[in-house]
Amino acid sequence: MVGLLKALTGLGRLGKASLGRIKLPLSMDDTVKFHIVGEKSPTVCKLIDIDNIILG
Repeated sequence: MVGLLKALTGLGRLGKASLGRIKLPLSMDDTVKFHIVGEKSPTVCKLIDIDNIILG
């Protein structure tokens, strides 16, 4: 319930991204840049707009 409240209001961090021993807090403003299959160039998307990412 707290996570939903944070997501709706934009207050506080939503979670953490683990990069080995480094843990980075995630917020509503964080983005990811990746190359979508079929697109000519990489795209920047907000993390909250992404449902899932399939690698391969």
